[in-house]
Amino acid sequence: MLSIKPSDDPPDLAVPANEAALSGQSEGVAPAVRAPLWRRMFSKPVVGLDIGTSMMKAVVLERRRDGLALKRIACAETPPAALTNGVLSDSVAVSERLRALFNDYRIRATRIAVATGGEKVLCQTERLAWTSPEERLALIEQSVASTITYPIEGAAVAFEELEKAAGTEGVLFWVSAPLDHVDWLRETVSLSGRQAAIVDTEACALANAVAYNYQPAPNTASVLVHIGARKLVMGLLLGDRLDYARSAPIAAQRPGERPVSFSDRVLGLVDSYWDALSQRAKPLALGRLFVSGGPAEVSVIGEALHAQTGLAVTRVDPFRRISCPAAVDSGQLANEGRSTFAIAVGLALRAFEEL
Repeated sequence: MLSIKPSDDPPDLAVPANEAALSGQSEGVAPAVRAPLWRRMFSKPVVGLDIGTSMMKAVVLERRRDGLALKRIACAETPPAALTNGVLSDSVAVSERLRALFNDYRIRATRIAVATGGEKVLCQTERLAWTSPEERLALIEQSVASTITYPIEGAAVAFEELEKAAGTEGVLFWVSAPLDHVDWLRETVSLSGRQAAIVDTEACALANAVAYNYQPAPNTASVLVHIGARKLVMGLLLGDRLDYARSAPIAAQRPGERPVSFSDRVLGLVDSYWDALSQRAKPLALGRLFVSGGPAEVSVIGEALHAQTGLAVTRVDPFRRISCPAAVDSGQLANEGRSTFAIAVGLALRAFEEL
């Protein structure tokens, strides 16, 4: 069984925090924890690792008396040879680069949090009615199977009960990712000499970073847009809770095609999801747009999104409520490319809750 909190113990179906999943595996994708992640913390440092198709980013956070602090921050280029048609495929090449990154930046922790992403990774809430835990599992399996584009047998699924109304109706949040994506991550991290103790989704990690640093008010609806070199992650935040997320590839410019700028390709993708986000937010109106990512065009895209949507746009600073001591090695990275590390920071926040 997959579990929201990976554990060697069998999940207890009566406890929402350890809900069972549907794939028959022991561990897998874990959606964002709904309770604020900063309430229960440990003093031991935790690591969030974002393995992107162009860059690998790692963040080590620790708890201090005056709050959270950055202990290490690191990045390295992803080996181009590790990609096949823009998708990471070479575990050995990636693991060797990870091992070098851990050694170069003196990251000692062996258990880390990582994220899976891509257009087959889905997150959303559902309002369902059930009379037993078994019926609840069956309903989630039906919902996932009708939404994903691959067989349910090949899906890693986890879910969390958000709200149980009077009677038998309730609200559930589920995530689904291809099992082979999750297995690839675990194998790759293991080859680097570490353990992927948590496998979350990129969207959930992004939501964690925004919720912790910006604390959106209840009864507000915000849009998340994370721009990578080859893909876009979009999500809907209701208050501080992720409600819905999708990812899509940013189409490459092909020879002979009419030139379309990177910014315009991103804006087109955002526009294609806008109606779905607006409908899911109702009766709330979309009120704020959080933009993050690494490409140099992120700031330009933020301005264009403001002009296109009329929403206030905030460039995400994942270290907004995290101190960055000057003595920290590579602390300059946290100042120059802050929003690049949004997913890694969100994973580290999740690790505080779990490890």
